[in-house]
Amino acid sequence: MALTFSLSVVTGIGFHLAGRGSNHEAWHNWAVSHIVSTLLWLIVVVLHTKRYRKMFMSLAKRRAYKKFFPTLVASTLFIITTITGIVLLLFIDGANSSIGLWHWECGIALAVLTLVHAFSIKK
Repeated sequence: MALTFSLSVVTGIGFHLAGRGSNHEAWHNWAVSHIVSTLLWLIVVVLHTKRYRKMFMSLAKRRAYKKFFPTLVASTLFIITTITGIVLLLFIDGANSSIGLWHWECGIALAVLTLVHAFSIKK
């Protein structure tokens, strides 16, 4: 999980930075790398969610919201980032779209909250 997460973050940042330059081939390579690594992360997250679903549901039933609030926020950001990424991939042609900006900002926040989630679980 850590590997696919790291690849997704690094390729997302690389993709964003490559978009500021004039080398279309580099931008394209970062884009393909980001899509592949993020699809792998999506698969791993789905498996992770299935594995811990019962624990998550038991916390919700006990209304222990403080314990899983960062996870809930990270999950919501993950869904938003995934949806905006799919919209960008399938329907948006061109750079500097408002959806792309949402995807970038949510992706950065998601990366931070994913780290918070990972390190808070390890305690």
